[in-house]
Amino acid sequence: MRNWICCILFISSIVPAFSQQVPYSDATALALSGTDLCYSGAWYGIRNPSLLALHQVSSVGINYHNRYLIPGLGSQSVYGSFPFHGWWGCSVNYFGTKALNESSFSVSYGRKIFQWLDAGITINGHRLAVEALPEESFSITGDIGLVVKPVEGVLTGIHLINPNRSGYANSGQDYLPAELNIGLAWSEAGDFYLAAQLHWQDYSDLYLSLGAECRIGKFLALRAGLKTGSVTSYSYGLAFGFKKITFSVGFEQHTCLGMSSAVTLNYKFSSHESQD
Repeated sequence: MRNWICCILFISSIVPAFSQQVPYSDATALALSGTDLCYSGAWYGIRNPSLLALHQVSSVGINYHNRYLIPGLGSQSVYGSFPFHGWWGCSVNYFGTKALNESSFSVSYGRKIFQWLDAGITINGHRLAVEALPEESFSITGDIGLVVKPVEGVLTGIHLINPNRSGYANSGQDYLPAELNIGLAWSEAGDFYLAAQLHWQDYSDLYLSLGAECRIGKFLALRAGLKTGSVTSYSYGLAFGFKKITFSVGFEQHTCLGMSSAVTLNYKFSSHESQD
């Protein structure tokens, strides 16, 4: 009985921290240290939604992300994108264990506004479950994204996450933190990607991330990144593509907390233009 009470108290104490941010990441974002704000690739549910406007190919995929190599901090995701009067993206995510977990579902839409401007929005539904209490909490959040293309090959992105600070109703957390990401990227015909991005979490913690991708031949891409500021880490990874399938792995080494990893498998359908 004593152990059970201690378990409940421990879980109650970490629920607010657990719900402070959704810890999902695919292998591309992890390997690039989060500098995927302007990255045009397969749609993964938490990217800047305006990137959907750059799509030409529908795709589906699965992803596994593990934080600091702790089994209880693993997340699984299924995602996909398709065209309909612009481009739509969907994802389903599950994080945690049976005792304490968070699941989410997102729907995103992005389209070209002008030749130099793309815009997008995302609606997210979150569910937080604590078996020992027992307790379930729900929340709906939204994201807004823009990509500005001033000249060929140069992209500027803005991604505002949860600007109204929606939160779980019964978790002791008044709101889920907002986040503002601003980035600049240089990309050349898919041969390389070089980006810098500022992350302003809850309008208090600020850090800078740098990322680069270089393609070697038609099938292999090497990636690396660095975070500095309130968060310090370095990352690396690679992607291997063959025909319609791309396999990606990413690793991030936090200076204090250790290694995180992600594995992503993506399948692309036949090429087609967006149905506007």
